[in-house]
Amino acid sequence: MTNVSSDTNILALPLATTEFVTGTNEDWIDSLVFLIDTDDITGPQLDLRGMDFELELRRLPPDHTVVAHASTKDGTLVIGSPPDFGYLTINMPVEIMSTLKPDDYVGDIVAIDNEFKRRTILFDLTLDWGITR
Repeated sequence: MTNVSSDTNILALPLATTEFVTGTNEDWIDSLVFLIDTDDITGPQLDLRGMDFELELRRLPPDHTVVAHASTKDGTLVIGSPPDFGYLTINMPVEIMSTLKPDDYVGDIVAIDNEFKRRTILFDLTLDWGITR
């Protein structure tokens, strides 16, 4: 049996599903918090530090074209500062969102550390027309 070790909490990340709604005329800002064995928002947070995260958005799962990409490397995904190191925030600016066609999309977010790459969030996104332009 192989002894698996990781310097991060990547193996403790669950696979979560969610839905987002945003508009073409706004920054897409949503936060998710990873908690340790509790549904209580004030409970202990899973430490996300030491991991990179990447998001890809597509029209349908089999599509080859990525219509939007976000990552912790470019600041469009952000891990919270202590003591909020269990928060992952989507921070896609309006300059990106305004280039997308209003529609329904699918996406996922993967976590990456020195040893593993793990899908952690699957989501549906509804992108609405922004009225105020």
